[in-house]
Amino acid sequence: MKKNKKKNLPSTLREMEIFAKKKSKKGPFNWLNAAAENGITKKINEEVFQKVEIVPNFFNDTASLDTSVNIFGNRLSMPLVISPMGHQTQFHNNGEAELAEGTKSEKILLCFSTQGRMPLSKIKKKFPNGKFIWDFFPFGPKKWIKEQIVEAKKNGAIAVTMTIDAPVRSVRYLDRESRYDARKYGKFFKPMPPDISYGRKLKVEDLKWMKEYCGKLPFIIKGILSTNDANLAIENGADVIWVSNHGGRMLESCYSSLKALVEIKKDTKKKTPIFFDSGIRTGSDIIKAIGLGANVVGIGRPSIYALIVAGKKGVEHMLALFREELETAMINSGLTCINDISKKNIKLNF
Repeated sequence: MKKNKKKNLPSTLREMEIFAKKKSKKGPFNWLNAAAENGITKKINEEVFQKVEIVPNFFNDTASLDTSVNIFGNRLSMPLVISPMGHQTQFHNNGEAELAEGTKSEKILLCFSTQGRMPLSKIKKKFPNGKFIWDFFPFGPKKWIKEQIVEAKKNGAIAVTMTIDAPVRSVRYLDRESRYDARKYGKFFKPMPPDISYGRKLKVEDLKWMKEYCGKLPFIIKGILSTNDANLAIENGADVIWVSNHGGRMLESCYSSLKALVEIKKDTKKKTPIFFDSGIRTGSDIIKAIGLGANVVGIGRPSIYALIVAGKKGVEHMLALFREELETAMINSGLTCINDISKKNIKLNF
């Protein structure tokens, strides 16, 4: 287990946000941290993790650890994916390309968004051997959606994600009261997608023709928070479900992603791989989410904090901190590999 000794960089993941706030301008930082209305869902996401306890089992040899997992036939060094986020050039001139370059030290997944400002071809130049997923919103007509999937295939995506939990832009008090519109700041290297309101027309039957466009690429549905939606998604072509409430950004008082994960893992008719995000802030949070049923967990805001702090070096440092915390928590829990983590290691207090 390597100790992190980089100078002039945050010593903890918590401090990463503090450093980012000091370095960033008020408008973009408030945009990043904003959540629906008063931000209650964002608080719930983080607080619910405090109601989950890890039960150690110490009679295990933890001299060697294995933090790797297999997903889509690829070996990841940690069960992490960088969740899709748009408008990254307001935080760094090279946006997604800089973030991607910062992940080279670890074999993890990145999920790039159609709300991003860089074409995949430009990102790939900085990230030639990386494993990535392409995320789109159901914004426009079939032609536009097909173009997104074709673009993903052409540039080597290993899966395609559709985000369903943002049919219309939410009202975010912190964002609005800053008088800041992210769409007007930072560099744009490609045209932005059609208006978000098209998502209101999405029907579950649409998943079937989208799955056909994906061909052999795994099709992931992101934004699942109920067993009903999980079953419908799986029945209509989803290969993976992504449990998420969009980091609390879309709906005030929305159901916690972690609570939803517990129910979905228990009650879905067909056992399907599960991605999870919304609330991951520490290495022990990763253990909790994996123990409750996730195969891979996503980190959103922490990766942008790191991008703000020191670009690609900040992202590399963030991943090193996550690794240190994950390995430390595994040893202190008596866990030797990610596949050992199960519900027997977890106690729920909700």
